[in-house]
Amino acid sequence: MDQYFLNILEISFIIKVLRLLQKGGDNVRRLFWYTVYMVCAFIILFTGETILENIRKSGSENFNLLPYAVYSFLFYFILGMFLSIPTMMKRMNRPEKWKYDWVLFIIIFIPSVFIALQPLLLYTSFFDVASFLEIPLNYLPITSILFTVAAGYSMLIGFKKQRTA
Repeated sequence: MDQYFLNILEISFIIKVLRLLQKGGDNVRRLFWYTVYMVCAFIILFTGETILENIRKSGSENFNLLPYAVYSFLFYFILGMFLSIPTMMKRMNRPEKWKYDWVLFIIIFIPSVFIALQPLLLYTSFFDVASFLEIPLNYLPITSILFTVAAGYSMLIGFKKQRTA
């Protein structure tokens, strides 16, 4: 009986929110979508970090941390892309043609990916960027995370709309 009552309350709450969105102005809609965005960000961070921790534990038990490095790169790259969504949503409503900012790609994206892939390169031993750039290994995890998020963010932010002449 309590579960049924809870479902009715949830449905009535959703109906009230939808009515408020219909009646409300721009600020109410923005408040709603930013709230949805923050809830999604929390869910992505919580589940992603939980999965990342489980992969790390599994890798430390069988001495294979390559899956952890791959998932870590993909997770933080997607997180960087997720952070750029509000800016991209503002740009989508403009009538101009899409253009890609190649300067941003060359100056920010390529070096960020190069540094962000360093943990993967440590396991494959192609090129040791940490010793080349003299990054201490204890700073490598946070450096890799920051540059991975920057790479994901800059990849989507590079898409811009340009006025046609």
